Amino acid sequence: MKYLLLFFLLLSLKPLSLQSSETVTPYLVLGGGFTDAKRYSGGVFQAEYLFLKCYFKLFKPEVIFISPRFESAFLGVGIRAEIRIWQHILLNPSFIPGLYAKGKGKDLGFPLEFRSCMEAAYEFTNKVRLGVQVFHISNASLSCKNPGFNSLVAILAIPL
Repeated sequence: MKYLLLFFLLLSLKPLSLQSSETVTPYLVLGGGFTDAKRYSGGVFQAEYLFLKCYFKLFKPEVIFISPRFESAFLGVGIRAEIRIWQHILLNPSFIPGLYAKGKGKDLGFPLEFRSCMEAAYEFTNKVRLGVQVFHISNASLSCKNPGFNSLVAILAIPL
């Protein structure tokens, strides 16, 4: 709920400049950060591929691989909205269903998990993006056990 309120607050700052990103560039996004999974707290690594195709001038499909502490893995396919707030500032909410393999990591209770994310990024003139993501992964109560986890990740998006 806090992230949703923050999202609407940022949109209200300059609503007339809200427009979709005009980039039709595929990206490789690499990120690293921290997860708060209590006993499993520590680093998280992720790699994303943002496709070239853009639907309705706003939504881009993406594929993501996430590995908290290199002990478990999440692989998903979903969509993200690319919203250009100012000339170089983008807000990119995304939703990705995917499969989670526990390995030695945290048991999330179900193999099907959902990642919801909010990203804020700065796009340089050469289209390279530097930003931060806050995301949550959980199974949306598909099983009795639904601990989920949150992460804060710094990202570097490289145009291909």
